[in-house]
Amino acid sequence: MPKPKKPRKRYKARPVYANASELAMNSVTKLSADEVEQGAAAAEHSFDQFADGVEPAFHWAVMAEAMNVAEQLAAERICSDEASRQTIADAQKALARLHQQHKVLGSWAMWDDDRKALAAGIDLHRLQLTLCDYAEYRRAIETVIRRMKAARAGNVSKGTTILEACN
Repeated sequence: MPKPKKPRKRYKARPVYANASELAMNSVTKLSADEVEQGAAAAEHSFDQFADGVEPAFHWAVMAEAMNVAEQLAAERICSDEASRQTIADAQKALARLHQQHKVLGSWAMWDDDRKALAAGIDLHRLQLTLCDYAEYRRAIETVIRRMKAARAGNVSKGTTILEACN
C-alpha cells in the first residue's frame, strides 16, 4: 500500500532585492563607532546599575543577554581564543552564582570575584562589537534568540544551565 503524500509547503514570497551586491556589501560592513558604543554602553550601564542595586533583576537579564551574544560571537571566531572563551565562561558563572544566590537568599549582592568576572566579560563584549560586522552580529543575536526559545520549550543539551530572570 503506497504511503500518503505529504502536503506541499505553502508558498511564501521572499523579498527580492534590486541590488544584491549592495545588500552583501552592507552586511559585511563593520558596526559603526556609535553602534558599538550603544551596544556596549547598555551592558556597562546595566553593570553599574546592578552594582548600585537599581532594578537588579532587569540589569542581570541585560548582562546575561550580552554574555550570551558574546559566547555566540566567540563561536563565530570573534575573540575566540582560549582566554577569551574563559572570560566569557567566568562571567556566565558569575551570573549563574548571582541568580542562585538571589533564589536562595533573596540578595543580589556581588562578591569581588563576580564583579571582576562580569567587568572583564563586558569589556570583551565591547571588543567583539568593534571586530564584528552586521551579518555576524545579526546571526549571533538570532542564534541566541533561537537557543533561548528552544531552551524554554525544554530542548536543551546535556549540561546546559538555563537561567530565567527573576524578581
